[in-house]
Amino acid sequence: MLHCVIAAMKHNLDILAVAVQLVRELGEDAVTHSRNRLVELIAVNHHRGATFWRQVMQACESELARTRAVMPNTAALARDPGDLSLPPSVR
Repeated sequence: MLHCVIAAMKHNLDILAVAVQLVRELGEDAVTHSRNRLVELIAVNHHRGATFWRQVMQACESELARTRAVMPNTAALARDPGDLSLPPSVR
């Protein structure tokens, strides 16, 4: 029984880790990306993979909502986290 609980916790952490990384890299497009993966896996009858990506999609939606609540004025920020260039007014 404990093994099942630990496995489920690891699975949930995997889902959250993928969702957080997708939101960091893709922003609003993270939900679309995870939905596309979900549809691809459903099309080939890969039910376990589809379940994983459905949960990732839901976690992306939650993460985006949480991010918006914490930082409501971030719509103008660059999507690429590696883009550290200064705006023209600061140069």
